[in-house]
Amino acid sequence: MNGYIQYFLKDKEGNIIKDGKIKNIVVDNIYKAFLSGGGVGLSPLRVFISGDSTVPEGDPKLQYSDIGDNFGYKEVPATAVPDEPKSRQYQCLYPSSNFAPPVAERTINVIGMTYGTTLLCYKKLSSPIIQTPEMYMELIYTLSLV
Repeated sequence: MNGYIQYFLKDKEGNIIKDGKIKNIVVDNIYKAFLSGGGVGLSPLRVFISGDSTVPEGDPKLQYSDIGDNFGYKEVPATAVPDEPKSRQYQCLYPSSNFAPPVAERTINVIGMTYGTTLLCYKKLSSPIIQTPEMYMELIYTLSLV
């Protein structure tokens, strides 16, 4: 199982200011969640962003409770990925489920996904993402069984 995250920082007109695509770390809990009946379409999941700079990179035993400084989450349903039958996307897109501009600039160090309070996957960013009060943040999280 693997996955990746696409992120987009956009201005109010929808112009992309910064974007990127990064591979995430799948933690052991994801296998338990999927084996207990969820399958690749496990839904709804919560995509979250965090400013916690102390989160270790690549820890398969990490728990959601180990991650602090949470800036919020968006609960999103699974959607099919065209031409990839064993993959699902979880989209946090404008205007309904994006991460709205913060009141003050924030530094995002972790992007992850949970099922309730169970951490499924995350990425500790090697270079933090700075979101200013003028920027909307959209995320597309893709999980694949292949």
